[in-house]
Amino acid sequence: MNDEKEQKEPLGVARVLPDHISLALARAGRLARELPVDSLERVKIIRDAERKAKEEYPSAFVHDDGSSLRFR
Repeated sequence: MNDEKEQKEPLGVARVLPDHISLALARAGRLARELPVDSLERVKIIRDAERKAKEEYPSAFVHDDGSSLRFR
């Protein structure tokens, strides 16, 4: 999907995670969309939000092999 199309579609929020984590990830997504695709700042915003979510709610994330972050 190209970046132009992504900007036209509304950003959704999943209800799998607690509200404060979902909202933080959505906020990071909105901020990241305002930056160039190859921007290091964009990558940092996304990675920081992802790291915080994984730290606070590790059972919602799994590795490629299917194991939970909590049990590694």
